[in-house]
Amino acid sequence: LETSISQKKMYSLFSNAQEFKENDYDSETDEEFLIKFDEELNFKKDVNGVDLCFLLDCTGSMNPYFKGIKLFIRKTIRDARRCMTQYSFSSDDMLRVSLVCYRDHPPQGKSGDLFTIPFTHAIDDFKKVLKGINAVGGGDDAEAVIDGLDEVVNNLTWREDSEKFVFHI
Repeated sequence: LETSISQKKMYSLFSNAQEFKENDYDSETDEEFLIKFDEELNFKKDVNGVDLCFLLDCTGSMNPYFKGIKLFIRKTIRDARRCMTQYSFSSDDMLRVSLVCYRDHPPQGKSGDLFTIPFTHAIDDFKKVLKGINAVGGGDDAEAVIDGLDEVVNNLTWREDSEKFVFHI
């Protein structure tokens, strides 16, 4: 599925012009949806699960945007949960999230520097790990984008009957 997100809204999230506090990431007082999963799922009533994967460039050039990126990931998860609750998809097993972080290619053609959180239902644990991820390195070799995509497609365990989303940041 291809999701469209307001460029203006995304710029305000990712830009360094705004400071975000760690505790505001899950603000339930923010009524505005970032992503309307009900529209993305075409208001289906027979959804068997949603698998969300975030493919993330973690090189140093992303550092100025990293707080906003983490906010985007957390709000996306929050919006998916809200949608599932709204449509009475009550099982905690319905939503799984994963993260694949890539950095630069190491020399001599070895595989890229990847960090993966496999699909999990443990959203709170996922968020704790997400807090500790940083953008480092960069400025030398090309980013290992293809290695990251390969990890997403070939090494994550996607559910056969789930709705699948990949957000490449």
